[in-house]
Amino acid sequence: MKMGSNENQKSKFGFRTGFTLVELLVVIAIIGMLIGLLLPAVQAAREAARRMQCTNNLKQIGIALHNYHDTVGQFPPGYLVNEVKSPQTDYGDTGPGWGWGTLILPFSEQAALSNSLMCNHCPVYHTCNAEAVKTMVPFYICPSDPKRTELSELEGDTENIPLQYAADTEHTSHSVASVIGSEVKFGRSCYTACNGTDESWSYGGSLATGGGDALIAKNADGAFYRNSKNSAASILDGLSNTLFIGECASALGNKVWAGVWPNATVWCKRPGRVVPSEAAATLVLFHTGPSFAEYSNLSQIIIHGPNDPVYIMACGTFALHAGGMNAAFGDGSVRFISETMNQKEYANLCTIAGVKSDWAKNEAGLD
Repeated sequence: MKMGSNENQKSKFGFRTGFTLVELLVVIAIIGMLIGLLLPAVQAAREAARRMQCTNNLKQIGIALHNYHDTVGQFPPGYLVNEVKSPQTDYGDTGPGWGWGTLILPFSEQAALSNSLMCNHCPVYHTCNAEAVKTMVPFYICPSDPKRTELSELEGDTENIPLQYAADTEHTSHSVASVIGSEVKFGRSCYTACNGTDESWSYGGSLATGGGDALIAKNADGAFYRNSKNSAASILDGLSNTLFIGECASALGNKVWAGVWPNATVWCKRPGRVVPSEAAATLVLFHTGPSFAEYSNLSQIIIHGPNDPVYIMACGTFALHAGGMNAAFGDGSVRFISETMNQKEYANLCTIAGVKSDWAKNEAGLD
């Protein structure tokens, strides 16, 4: 009788040992809703942190540029060409090829890496530097880039066909004629230096063909180009008004910090590209347009700003931050450049002394 009484009592007060199926489904639905609400906020917070780290990277680069200037009396060249023994390419590039990213290493607590690269005064493409140029330098990597841990593979005239190291001789080691070594891979960079509006590297052919450094300097209106020697006094627009370094994520193309391999071709990786490949100089440099070379290819005068959705080519800028890119200016400050910024204003930011007067810039209405 007592047992029956206890069972009746449990039933009366509704004691249970678990959830019903309906209750369990309700709890799962509530948890799913909370996750759906919180996940975007978490992702936004993470991207904000990544963007801040990218900003800090560019600040470190800006400080190193000024430390270099204080020591040498000028900002580093976009990249160096002075090895007359090396055969010239179509753009007149030869060794040693070291880029601005290598030249500021001693001024950014990377002196050991710099010393290992510059030993024996070998060019960037020499096999003695093959391992050192693979170094992934933290402040050259944007944390938002999905390929931030991958090396940049240098390609040749055919897309997805990597260059290979060749036998080093007195006169050449960037020729692909006598391949002996492994594929060419360099440490990635998510940042490139501003060459200005025109593609000045297009004027870099040999003196015999009417090109060379003098013609490059004449057509480059940005702070960095082949063998450039700009000082703070050269930046007539003012350091705070001149863009020095912009973002170039791996989604646009393979960029490097070490320098320019003369025979390399930089292939655009973004879907919808309007120009498939660019000169080796764009491993370390970018430009904005208008450009005579682009006018020749596209039959129209264009300016391509950050993340341009129409004029997609590897010689521009591209970031994986929502709405634009981070950029370092001549005074060392870092600002966010909106992808909807007026194109003419963007082009003006990328020049050191206004916009040079020539037919393209006049037609584009920049003067």
